[in-house]
Amino acid sequence: MRTPLAIMTLELERLEGPVAGRLRGDVAALSRRIDQLLASARAGALRLDGTERADLADIAAEVVGRYAPIAMGREITLVLEGEGPVPVIGDATAIGAALLNILENAVRASPAGGTVQVIAGPGPELIVADNGPGIAPDVREQLFEPYKRGDARGPGAGLGLFIVRRTMEAHGGAVLLVGRPEGGTRVILRFRSAHR
Repeated sequence: MRTPLAIMTLELERLEGPVAGRLRGDVAALSRRIDQLLASARAGALRLDGTERADLADIAAEVVGRYAPIAMGREITLVLEGEGPVPVIGDATAIGAALLNILENAVRASPAGGTVQVIAGPGPELIVADNGPGIAPDVREQLFEPYKRGDARGPGAGLGLFIVRRTMEAHGGAVLLVGRPEGGTRVILRFRSAHR
């Protein structure tokens, strides 16, 4: 699926004008959806035998570092907190993908000039906190269902939090959406400690 899209993208780069721009946007959106469908399939197939180890502090630093330029382009400050290591039983690649999904949502929800915090630890958890409008309590659980979206105007197919939940279930952990008294949302990923 990716090869034809890559070819189309290269061909569209040669074209100019508003129609070409819209087509490039459509191809990019289709590519994102394919990536989400593949991530959903990987999360559903993820099987851990308990010997895998990951460090949440390292994963958080890597994901924040990769996403920082995009956040800066949207006038959002990313803050990374926590002292490592934070060892857990888990697959670092899958955890990184889940964290990136949550970080993208938090940055998209935050107003220009806002701040998104990513906190690793001190226990076996990752927290992403934004200062966006928040999520109504009666809607939170629905957002973990496939194709449910908190903001129908934004990009995406409504698979992000569904993928995150599947990833956390595979890890024997949990994902929670919690409102913040000062406004915004905290997303908490809880894992099994590697110290057990």
